[in-house]
Amino acid sequence: MRLPEFEHSEPESLEEACEQLSRHKGEVNLIAGGTDLLASMKQRVKTPKYLVDIKTLPDLKSIRFDKMEGLKIGALVTHRELMTNREIREKYPVLAEAASVIGAPQLQAMGTIGGNLCLDTRCWFYNQSHWWRKAREACLKLGGNVCHVEDGGKCLAPYQGDMASALIALNAQIRLLKKGGEKTIPLKEFYTGNGKAPNILGEDEILTEVLVAVPAEKSGASYEKLRLRNAIDFPQAGAAVNMTLEDGSVCKKARVVINALGPSPQVVNNVDEVLGAKEIKDALVIEVAEAAYKEANPAETMPGSPEYRREMVKVLVKKSFQKALERARL
Repeated sequence: MRLPEFEHSEPESLEEACEQLSRHKGEVNLIAGGTDLLASMKQRVKTPKYLVDIKTLPDLKSIRFDKMEGLKIGALVTHRELMTNREIREKYPVLAEAASVIGAPQLQAMGTIGGNLCLDTRCWFYNQSHWWRKAREACLKLGGNVCHVEDGGKCLAPYQGDMASALIALNAQIRLLKKGGEKTIPLKEFYTGNGKAPNILGEDEILTEVLVAVPAEKSGASYEKLRLRNAIDFPQAGAAVNMTLEDGSVCKKARVVINALGPSPQVVNNVDEVLGAKEIKDALVIEVAEAAYKEANPAETMPGSPEYRREMVKVLVKKSFQKALERARL
């Protein structure tokens, strides 16, 4: 399939990029790696008249770690750079772990952390060619009045990025820039829970940086992913766990995040109540996995039955929990 016609520009600064986004608001998309956007354009899912290419901007390509301020990752850092960076592998191995299971090596070399966080939600009734979609009434995500998955009046297309759940487990923040202003927000607040408009990024805004605090002493985190083909696919389900220990094996605090099961990553509720100030034992891990299972509510939006994907949440949480525990004990 061919790309539709568009005008392409390469701004020389963030300020110029913001100005172009503001000028063409409603008709423009940012592009960096392009691994997701270009496929959507070929399917005519997205047809912007203007593409603002920011991949050459040096301000967004750095990885910096400070013992006091923590980790700062530019939005244009690629997945391969996350996988191979020494400080990330040593201090934030869950980020290297999540990056290593994104797509194939070619996509890891092109795709960026900013692009992965801003991924559009996906659905097998939406991510199809134009002629395929013409056979059905337009869905909610395409401006219609119907969801072909469930008749509930809400778009159920799931968010299938990998990095977000790992970063939310680490309580990461992001920096958003637009013409005339900048703000920093928790990554968790970036996602809306609505498949039609999955995040709050304005058409004139750029996600410029990811901020992660210094890991606590005796903490560990891990990410596990379920997919059809281990060599390339988006997740059918995923689970990230971050925990901090005290007195060897007593859980001080923990966070569990599941993804690819709904329009946004989900922080599992009441995990601290289950684990707080208790010695980690298998029965408690099973209880946390059951809590995640109860909160997971996948719809039939992709290959793999919702029942199977929901059941696998328990497996992913247990595996991720065990690896996070091992890392916390190091």
